[in-house]
This record gives sequence, structure tokens and C-alpha cells, in this order.
Amino acid sequence: MYTAIESGLLAGLELIPIQTEVNISAGLPSFSIVGLPTNSVSESRIRVKAALKEQGYQFPSRRVVVNLAPADIKKDTALFDLPIALGVVCAQQRQLAHKLSGVLCFGELSLDGQLYPNHLTLPLTLAAKKAGYREIFMNAIDAPYAALIDGIKVRGFSSIGEIIGHLTGCQPQPVSSASPLDPKRVSDLDFSQVAGLKHAKRAMCIAAIGRHNVRLSGPPGCGKSMLGTRLHTILPDLSTEQALELASMEAQRSRRGSTFQLNVVAPSRCPHYSITTPGLIGGGANPRPGEISLAHHGVLFLDEFLEFRRQQLEALRTPIEEGCVRLSRCDHLASYPAKFMLVAAHNPCPCGYYGTEAAVCQCTSRELRAYQGKLSGPLNDRFDLHIPVQQPSGYLGVERSDTRETSTQMRLKVTEARCFHESDAVRRGRQLNSSAVKLLNRIGAIGTYSFRRRARL
Repeated sequence: MYTAIESGLLAGLELIPIQTEVNISAGLPSFSIVGLPTNSVSESRIRVKAALKEQGYQFPSRRVVVNLAPADIKKDTALFDLPIALGVVCAQQRQLAHKLSGVLCFGELSLDGQLYPNHLTLPLTLAAKKAGYREIFMNAIDAPYAALIDGIKVRGFSSIGEIIGHLTGCQPQPVSSASPLDPKRVSDLDFSQVAGLKHAKRAMCIAAIGRHNVRLSGPPGCGKSMLGTRLHTILPDLSTEQALELASMEAQRSRRGSTFQLNVVAPSRCPHYSITTPGLIGGGANPRPGEISLAHHGVLFLDEFLEFRRQQLEALRTPIEEGCVRLSRCDHLASYPAKFMLVAAHNPCPCGYYGTEAAVCQCTSRELRAYQGKLSGPLNDRFDLHIPVQQPSGYLGVERSDTRETSTQMRLKVTEARCFHESDAVRRGRQLNSSAVKLLNRIGAIGTYSFRRRARL
């Protein structure tokens, strides 16, 4: 008796199809799993036996062999519990096997046959859709979130017994429905909190319109970090597809049991300069996305930019140009999207006061050359806007907070300015407000801007 159940492994955001083949033959009772399984997969024998017994199904007292094909790929996840259990049942009841044709199954079983929630549900569902699967079986808790992905039927079950009842027709299981997205913004950051620095705020607005990389330089306390951490608040909301893609990468970085969150607000990642290269770019023994991928469709803000190691800074060059990062290991090959806006903030010298009137610079020429030499010419060329930020002069209390431009107002300008360049928006004759039109007229067709002399826009 033989059957095969469809399952898969993740390689980045792509699915590696895995055939779970089950053969039951005459011989002494045994249960073997082959196909390069790790300990977590080999232990499925105990979980599957106990789960089927608790759900009222007798495990065959014969020789059972499970092969996870292709056999040259290491299997290191407990999500093969469900396809192995279904394979054992379908091998005994051959009429059920054809109902699983084109269906992807994955899930970890408890000893009483229940399906555990899993943090990889969303990326597996998204990868299954790209691979052409028409239907997917998973646990009932994560099914409503996976149902947000159009083009694939998602069926959620609480136990292995419910799945067998669905296949036999005794317990029909409806397709899971999608939960609505919550577009609310809960961030306390707003550009109205930034006093003065009008030219810098105007430059950040232009950067958001054209998706330009920005380099902020200035003495300590001049407002560089305030500008960089608030840039994402003026970016347009993500589409459903973009939010699902970003949530899929965040799920691969999260731990089991973490709360699932689907956010339509553009992301902002602010790693510390002590971060490792795999943490920033991605990688590890089992490749996982780094900070640049988690900033996809958003902002990667690197404060104290020149304090990062030279190797990490140079590793940013290719992802900035290609919009993705490719991670290659001896037995893994993964690719993650990384289309982000890079915002770098740094001091002009190690002490922070070179070329400023706030204090006297105490750095030697050798220290200054070593500090500024961390930024290579090719990497510096990838910054479209170079914005010097100076200490605001005068009494800032003169400028009332209620008269400052808020992030909501700036986001409206950015959204309408981007729509101005879209052909479909132009055909519909969408009207822009006067402030957005005035801003676009001043931007013109220039692709690179420089604010070294605080030029007016």
C-alpha cells in the first residue's frame, strides 16, 4: 500500500515541494523515516502514533516506511507531522488519496492529535500560491490570517480527526474567511514634534516622494535622529500584497508563539551599530531575513552611520541597487526582497564638532581621515540627498507646535505627488492640491539633490 502527500519547505519566500511518500508492507511492525530527516522529523514517529491512537485510528501493525523526497535536502521542521499522519491513513484507505491531489498539508501534531499554531503559516501559504497549489490544509488558529492571500483555498482544522472527517465527507470544513486589515497608526512619532529645520523637513518630504536615499550630517543634538525616525510616518500605506510579503519575512524572524500582526503602515528599522552582518543583511546557518529585508517598502535608518563596520556598509551596495539580497550557503540558497530607503545619520568627525560653531573640534587630521574614510565613494554615490543639519538658531518657542506641518499633511503631499506620476491617475484626471503641485514644480525633473549650501526648494 502506497500513497504520497504534498508538503514543502521554505527557501526564502519560495517553496521547495516535498513529497511525503508512505509505504505499508508486510513484515515485523516498524516505523522508519528516511530522506535526510533531522531529530525533529525523526521524532514524528512518536507524535504520529500517539495522535492517531487518541483520535480513534489504529496505527498499522506492519512495516511502515516514510520517504521525504527529494532525499538530498535536509528536513528540519516538525511541520511534516500532518502529511506523515495523513499518508499513513490514506495508505490504508486508498479512496481518500485522490482528494488530496493538489493540496498542500503541513502542521505539527500534539500527542492528542491537535494541530499546533505555527509562525511560518503565512510565508508557507504565500509560497504555496506562487508554486501553483489550489488548496492548503493548516491549523484553524492561523487560517484566517492565511485567508488574506487571494488565489488559494485555505481550510483550517483543529485536529487530525477533523481532517479525516472532512476527507470522508462526515465533517465538511468550510473555507476560512479573511480578517479585515487595521490601517490605524499607533506611532507617537510626528514631524510636528520637530522644531525648526524647515529645509531638512522639506528635503525629507522630497526623499519620500522619489524614494531617495538620504545622508544626514551634523553635530550632536541638531535633530538628525528625529528626522530619520519620523520619515516612515509620511510614507503611503502599504497595499495588502505588500503587507503580506512583509509579514511573511517578519514571521521567519519571529519565534514560535509570537503574536501575529499584519500592519499596513510602512516599516522603519533602526538597528544599532553593534549589530552583526547576518543580522543586518540576513543569513545564518539556516538563512533568515535581515534588517534590510524587514525594512522592505519602508525605511532603514542607520544612526551613527560611520560607527558601523566597513564590511557591513559595503554589503549594502548590492541590495540597494538590485532591491533584493541573495543568501548562499553550502546547502541553502535563499533570496529576500529588500527595496528600502536608506537614511544614514552621522557626525562630521569623531567628536562631532568639525566645521561647526557650537564647539571646537578636538580631532586630529589622522582621526578625521580614518573616520570619514569608512564611507567609500561607491557607497556615497548611492545617496541622492546630502543634507547638512545645523543647530537651530534662536528661541524655538517662538514657533508654536500647532503651526508646524504634521506627518499627516506631509503624507498627503507625498501620496498625491506619487500619484501624479502614475499614468492611470493622470488618465482619471485626479486633482492635486495646490501645495503638492507647487512642490512638484519646484522638484522638476532633477534626480539628485544637494543641500550642502542649504539651497531653497
